[in-house]
Amino acid sequence: MKRRLLITFFILMIVNICNKPTVVVAGQEDEIDIQQILGLIEEPEPIEEILKDNVKFKYCYDESKHRTKKVFLEGEVSYLYEGNLLVSESGENDIQYFYSNVNGDMLCTELIINGGRYTLLYNEIGNVEYICDENNLLICKYEYVGASPKVYENVDGEFVLNVREDFIGNINPIRYQAWYYDRESKHYYMGKGIYYDAENNLYVNNQYKVKNARSSEPAIIRTIVQAYS
Repeated sequence: MKRRLLITFFILMIVNICNKPTVVVAGQEDEIDIQQILGLIEEPEPIEEILKDNVKFKYCYDESKHRTKKVFLEGEVSYLYEGNLLVSESGENDIQYFYSNVNGDMLCTELIINGGRYTLLYNEIGNVEYICDENNLLICKYEYVGASPKVYENVDGEFVLNVREDFIGNINPIRYQAWYYDRESKHYYMGKGIYYDAENNLYVNNQYKVKNARSSEPAIIRTIVQAYS
C-alpha cells in the first residue's frame, strides 16, 4: 500500500552507502526511496548564514545561485563566474582558477594565487593530493581524515604538517573531490548554496519547498543529511 506523505512533516535522511536510505517521517521510521523525496521537493534555498563555534558566516548569491560573496569576522571574499565555473576571487587573497576537461568533468587544475602559478594534482578518487609550483616542484601534500584535510609542506624532501594561514596549501581552497573548502568555517561549499561540515560529516540544514504545494499547506521540509563513509 502506498503511504501518503503529508506536507507538514520533518524528514531526517540518513544516507548510508552500504544500506538503503532510512527516513524518519513524523517520528516513525520507514524505508523510502530517496528518488521519491527528490521528486517531491524543489532545490533547496541557498544558505545565507552559518553559525559555527559562535562565529557567524554570511553568504550572498546571484539569481543562478552562484555564491558571489562570503562575509566573516576577518573580512570578506567576492567571487566571479563564467557560466557555472568559478574563475576568480578577491579578498584576503587574489585567486584565478583554470580548468581542464578530465573524463568529461571540468576540474580546476591550475591556479594563480597572489601572482604565483600553481598546479593541482589529483589522486585516483578525485581528491587534490599535491600542489606543484611553477617550477614543477612538489610543495604541498594533502591527507584526508574523512573529508577533513590535513596540510603538509615539503621541507627538504620531507612533508611536514603546516597550519600557517599564509602557506599556499592552506590558501588553496580546492580540496576533497575538487570541492571548495571554506577554511574559516571548515565547511565545503558544494554549489547552489549547499554546505558540508567536514568535521562533523554533516550537510548543513537546508530548507526545501514542496512542489505544487497548496497555499493552505505549509511548504517547508527541513532536512539534515548525514553521509557515512
